[in-house]
Amino acid sequence: MTVNKSSKSFNAKQKSMGLGVGMGIAIGAVVGALTDDIGLWISLGVALGAAIGVTMGSVSEPGDGNNSK
Repeated sequence: MTVNKSSKSFNAKQKSMGLGVGMGIAIGAVVGALTDDIGLWISLGVALGAAIGVTMGSVSEPGDGNNSK
């Protein structure tokens, strides 16, 4: 059996979006389990995590040349 391993690299915006959504799901699951409303809190966690991920991805690094003054 042959396994095709594709090496896909992700840029910083994609990594930050995944990190934000992952953190949102984790926090939403914990809060949802504590408040006994897991459906609401996971969906809120995904939405807030996506917003945080977009914000983290749009912040420019000090040496990337995209800094506005």
